[in-house]
Amino acid sequence: MGNTSSSGTSDGHHGIAGTKSTYYHHPESPYDDLPYHHDDHEDNNKEGEFKMTRISLQDLLKEGDDLTSVGDVIVDALHRDSILFVQNTSEGQADMIALRDEAMKYFTLSKDDKMALGAPHQNDEGKRAYFSGYSQIHFENRDNRRDPEWRDVFQIRTSESDHIPWPSSSLKEAALRHYEHQWGLALLVLRAISASLRVPFSSLLSIAGLPHHRHDSEDDHEHHLHLYQHHDSSLSQNTNLCLFHYFDAHGYKTPQRCMVHCDHGLVTLLPKTDAAGLELLHPSIQRWVRVEEQARDDDVIMYCGLALQRVSRDRVLAATHRVVRLPEKERYSMPFEMKPNDDATIDNGTYRQTFKRMTEELAWKKIQRQVRRVDGIIPGSEEERVIMEREDEEAAKRRKEEASSCANEARKESDKIDITSHEVQQLIGTDMSA
Repeated sequence: MGNTSSSGTSDGHHGIAGTKSTYYHHPESPYDDLPYHHDDHEDNNKEGEFKMTRISLQDLLKEGDDLTSVGDVIVDALHRDSILFVQNTSEGQADMIALRDEAMKYFTLSKDDKMALGAPHQNDEGKRAYFSGYSQIHFENRDNRRDPEWRDVFQIRTSESDHIPWPSSSLKEAALRHYEHQWGLALLVLRAISASLRVPFSSLLSIAGLPHHRHDSEDDHEHHLHLYQHHDSSLSQNTNLCLFHYFDAHGYKTPQRCMVHCDHGLVTLLPKTDAAGLELLHPSIQRWVRVEEQARDDDVIMYCGLALQRVSRDRVLAATHRVVRLPEKERYSMPFEMKPNDDATIDNGTYRQTFKRMTEELAWKKIQRQVRRVDGIIPGSEEERVIMEREDEEAAKRRKEEASSCANEARKESDKIDITSHEVQQLIGTDMSA
C-alpha cells in the first residue's frame, strides 16, 4: 500500500527514511494492529460486554432531580468504556441535520472556491492569524501500511467571533445554532460529572475559562439547556466546532486507518455520521470496537479528553480512538470539543501544569516517538517502554523544579506583603495581628 519501494522507503520521504530503512516497517502507533473484538473467537459470545451506555438528554434535563444519579451513570460508562451515547432532542437533531446539509453544500465547491469564501484571516506576515476558517489538511502517514490523507476542515471558535470568515449567512446561522446546543450539552454533562465526583462545578467551569453564575449553585435542581447557554462560549478560547470532510484523494485499495489518538480537552460531542468510521480502543480488553455500528441516528457520541481524565484523577478515561476511511467513500463529521483555556491549571493530584504546557509536553512526546521510529525502535516494544519511563522521570524532575521555583517566587511576594503590612501598622498605630 502506498508508494513504497523494496528498500522500505517511500517516494518523497528519502531524507528522513534514509537513516533507517526499517522506518516504514513500523506502525505509527503500537495499537494499529490490535484486533477487533469480534475477530477473536473467544469474544464472539461476549457482545453484551460491549453494549455502550445510552442516556437521554431528557434525563439530564429533568427538573426536581439533582444530577448525581445520572452523573454516576456517565462516570461509570466513561471509566469502563471511555465513551457513551446521549440521545438528542428532536430540536437538537434538526439543528445538526441543517448544519450537515450546509457543510456538505460548502465542501462540494472546488478548493479555490472554498478558500475564496472561507480563508482564515492572516497577519501582517501573511500567516494564519486565527484558527477559524477553512483549510485542507495533509497527513503524510509515514509508514508502509497507509496512504497519504487529505481532509477538508472548517473550524469555528466563538472566541474568534469577529474573525470567522463565514462562507454564507445560512452556514453561519446553522453553525452557531448547533454550536450553542452542543455548548449547553457539554456544560450539562460537566455538571453531572462534577456531581458524581463530588467536585465543585465552579472548578470545572474555571478550567474552561468561565465565571461562576448564580444558576450554577450546587443545590439548583433546574436543568435547562438555556440555563447553561447563558455562559458566554466566547470566553472559552480553545473550544471549537470542526466541520470535517473526509474523501478518497488517492484511489484507496483498502480501508485507511487514521492515526490513533486521544483528544486533549474536556468533553467531545460527535453526532453519528452517515458514513460510519469511528473506532474505539476499548480500555479494558484492548480490542477495537466499531462505535457507530451501535449508535442510533439521533445519538450524540460523547467521550472525554486527557484534561478531564487528569482533573478527575482517572475516574473518567480519555477515549483512545481513530477514524477509518473507506475507498471511494466520503464522510462528513462535526465534532465539538470543549477545551480548557491555555492558562487553566490541570491538576491530577501529583503535579500541576497549565493546559498549554500539557499540550506542549504531549506534542514533544509525539516528536520523540517519531524520532525513535527513525532509529528503528519499535513502538510498544520493551525498548521503547524503558525509554519512555526515563523520559517521564526527567519530565517529573523538571516539573518538581518548576514547582519549587514558583513556591520561592510566591514566598518572595509574601515577604513583600508582610513588610507592607508592617509599615501600615506603624502608620496607623493599630495592631493588625488580631
